[in-house]
Amino acid sequence: MAGGSGRVVTGGNIQRVVYLGGLGRSGTTLLERLLGELPGVCSVGEVVHLWQRGIAEAERCGCGEPLPDCPFWRKVGEIAFGGWGQVDVRRVAELRYAFDRNRYIPLLAAPALYPSFRRGVDEYTDYYARIYAAIADASGCPVVVDSSKHASLAFCLRRRAELDLRVIHVVRDSRAVAFSWTRRVVRMAVERPEQRPAVAGEGGRADNAGALRGSGDRAVCDAGQARRFCRSCR
Repeated sequence: MAGGSGRVVTGGNIQRVVYLGGLGRSGTTLLERLLGELPGVCSVGEVVHLWQRGIAEAERCGCGEPLPDCPFWRKVGEIAFGGWGQVDVRRVAELRYAFDRNRYIPLLAAPALYPSFRRGVDEYTDYYARIYAAIADASGCPVVVDSSKHASLAFCLRRRAELDLRVIHVVRDSRAVAFSWTRRVVRMAVERPEQRPAVAGEGGRADNAGALRGSGDRAVCDAGQARRFCRSCR
């Protein structure tokens, strides 16, 4: 149902989500991994790509297993939907194309939406609300970090009253972003573990940016720096 502010309420629990926004190659993956080192925080990569890359195409989780076979993500799917086989990936793609677009940000930022548009946004964001709650349940962490980056998705999610959505806008020097885009990136999520190079050659770099990650796929980093970022979300 909808609350007085037009935000959708589906339950009594409030799920905290730290959403990392910004352009590609801006450093969101590094920040996500830093935050994931904090107790009570589960960083899972770019949830926006879960539906097509993770479920439909079975790309590999950061742990190396195809996402549907990863124990963590399998549990998330069971909690959220009763199994990934119950998710209509085509419907999610249709809803994303219809509502999750930068061109609709002015409309999504409005205090109220047209009834038909609101119903579509509500249906679309329900998938995310379920996923976030399931991630928190499966990991035992009260805070979920999503590095999807897309501004339009953040504007869609802000309408969910059961989400305590905190957005961190990551900005990198535009010269560094432009230089990064000139480099070839080997996407680890689509490689088999035995094919993963220790160091990418030919001017490229080995990179797992954009891969979905389970709760056990952690980075070695400065926890003190991660805590400073976390304080900004309180």
